[in-house]
Amino acid sequence: MLCATRAGSRTAALSALGALVVPADLARPETYAAALEGVEVAFHAAAVLRVPWRRSFLEANARLSRGVAAACAAQSAPVTLVHVSSLAAIGPARGAPLTEGSPARPISLYGKSKLAAERALEAWAGRLSISIVRPPMVFGEHDARSVGLYRMARRGWLPVPHDAEQRISMIHGADLAALLLQVAEQGERRSAAGPAAGVYHAAHPAPPTAGEFAQLLGAATGVARVRPLRVPRALLWTSMAAGEVVARVRDQPSVLNLDKAREATGGAWVCATDKITALGFVPEATLAERIAQTAAWYRAQGLL
Repeated sequence: MLCATRAGSRTAALSALGALVVPADLARPETYAAALEGVEVAFHAAAVLRVPWRRSFLEANARLSRGVAAACAAQSAPVTLVHVSSLAAIGPARGAPLTEGSPARPISLYGKSKLAAERALEAWAGRLSISIVRPPMVFGEHDARSVGLYRMARRGWLPVPHDAEQRISMIHGADLAALLLQVAEQGERRSAAGPAAGVYHAAHPAPPTAGEFAQLLGAATGVARVRPLRVPRALLWTSMAAGEVVARVRDQPSVLNLDKAREATGGAWVCATDKITALGFVPEATLAERIAQTAAWYRAQGLL
């Protein structure tokens, strides 16, 4: 396994898994080809995140995808490209769960950027084998961004932007990785067969409601009952606006920004999993087991 990473990336965990780490400059697409030399399958998971106020944000992910596709096409042997997009690229569900053929209506700048990245790959569909995987919320070990949810659940409450009965699609990082491998081996490739060809929504097949998710977090943190607390829209938007102001002043990425407020209040982020089920994908553990597994890792790291 070979991993192309940015300079300064923490790569100890990758090296421990036996990965060969190769540096690549995301700002210089000409460096991608060397990183892909001799590769049979390329998993493109790099993206610009949490800086939606920058002028280059909307175009950045499309430019990155074009560079990766060009580097794959430049190899002497064919390279299968699996692109990790996001459910944000098509926007929240309006009624029924989102399918791979649902109309793209992104509501955030991040979603628009990821959709632009998907469309940038369309020009290469005739020259490359391309599959697109759209995960919703991803959680798991080695990602401390979700630890705040566990900490709040341990206190007996969990803030939710909607009512407690709204379902939320999610997937554990290990299950997402397993699906990416399966898509690379068995998946249909994006082609002239239609916009949904080669596109897969990656989620656990049993999306919990916000209330059920709160109780799963409670069980993982030793709390008998966790109360879902609906956050007033005005408070959510105000706190996100304040977070963005601070991030802009510091010019640093932040999950507290107005773009995330659009996603949080935009509707139900829930998708159908019929297509990955038909592919034969079955998560190795239940959602409850994955949430407990993540909590155990947080505790081992002194984060919880």
